[in-house]
Amino acid sequence: MSYTRPGVTVRQVQNTASFPLPAPTLKSCVVGPGYYYFSCHEGYDAHQEKVDANYVYSGTSLVINTALLVGMDDYTNLLADSIVIDLYRNGKLVRLEKTTDFTISGANITIAANVGGAGEFTAAVGMTGQIRISFLTENKDIVNTYTEIFSESDIKNYISGPANASAWFNPLAYGVSLAMQNGGRASSVVGVATSTGGETPTYGDAKIALETKDVYAIAPMTRTAAQILSLANHATEMALPDNKLERIVFGSPKRTFTLGTPPTNEQKAADATSVANYAIAINNKRYFAIYPDVAWVYVNTHIATLKSTFLTAVFGADMPAPRFVSTITLGGITYNPDDEISSTALAA
Repeated sequence: MSYTRPGVTVRQVQNTASFPLPAPTLKSCVVGPGYYYFSCHEGYDAHQEKVDANYVYSGTSLVINTALLVGMDDYTNLLADSIVIDLYRNGKLVRLEKTTDFTISGANITIAANVGGAGEFTAAVGMTGQIRISFLTENKDIVNTYTEIFSESDIKNYISGPANASAWFNPLAYGVSLAMQNGGRASSVVGVATSTGGETPTYGDAKIALETKDVYAIAPMTRTAAQILSLANHATEMALPDNKLERIVFGSPKRTFTLGTPPTNEQKAADATSVANYAIAINNKRYFAIYPDVAWVYVNTHIATLKSTFLTAVFGADMPAPRFVSTITLGGITYNPDDEISSTALAA
């Protein structure tokens, strides 16, 4: 019998919600840090005007005081680790690398001399560089405060700033946006404060803001198991007969693995099983540990093309160290396949 093509084609299409969204019967709440994000490539704002009025790069070392960046209302808590600097001249853009091209000390940013190579930027007409600085500042106004969110404009107005084109470049704004799109209902948020440097948000204080609210599902924007567990214990406590507030928590606690290079199929299967077993072992009907599909990323390129910042970002302390795939000699030292790419090799 010949093949007959079916007369009906079924396609799966991503559903998109139209704002403003209706209020849900069972309310959700996303908990996490919120930031104002300033991108110098997405609009010309007051902070960039101040930089242009006071600084221009001409190839010599230049010190910029960050007071120019954060001298506006609500933008006073600059996160130094978030600063990104570009130099722009006649359509050419040079992205500066932290530590190598610029350093931060206290309130000062110091751009090194001869960025981009000697003669790339000079004091001559048409050779100076305009300085473009992007950065994050913490939104302290929302810390430990419960607010319902019904629309995209609510997210921008409340969390990331109404004039901010990059509204989603922070955990809380992006998280509540996903919750509303996937659920098709309005949601709510509670902001959390960050510690010095913006590294470790404190989620425990958010419990106070949630105690009197009729919230069912809570999603903390953190991978730290202890922080998630703090909110899970809160959900258990609030569900007691005296409190009468049934709650659940969705979290994704960070898991670490030690793999071979490349990992074998047996190792991959064992890792997937360990994640499942970890979630099962929680044994709490009000706490759900959820994880995306696991991916193994391979980068096969010459080491000279990789910056140390890239390797640090991809192969951090919780990831297996990168290794050579072939024999290579660097700085008089011969490295064999599967040898670790060490700091000595990177410096060669």
